[in-house]
Amino acid sequence: MRMSIYEFPNTYQLYVIVELTTENEKTTLDNYLSNTSTLEKKLQNFMKSIDARYWKVAHGVAHFDKELPYTYIEFEVETNYTTYRIELLPSSITLVTNSTPHEAVKVLEQLLEHVLNIEFTSAKSQ
Repeated sequence: MRMSIYEFPNTYQLYVIVELTTENEKTTLDNYLSNTSTLEKKLQNFMKSIDARYWKVAHGVAHFDKELPYTYIEFEVETNYTTYRIELLPSSITLVTNSTPHEAVKVLEQLLEHVLNIEFTSAKSQ
């Protein structure tokens, strides 16, 4: 797993991009993208645990050189009104938020470990 964090203070936007580097990580995520009902059940529990004020999820296909399964997740945390937008593709995860880098990585770690069953390694920030 490789993680990059890009912060744009003037726009209050933070981007976290996670590239899944092992076949096990990619296979695990691909299985969830293919089985959306299981993913949604796990997301529902995750949203309760982080006190999400609202959340949205959409599943579809991303068209690049080939068609890839794609899931979009958006939610807002009740306690501080921080918003998160997450895109799941078979080999990468992108998170866009108006939170701090520390909070973004914390939420991403919870998503990876408790929803996607992917062990969060201490990936170096690039």
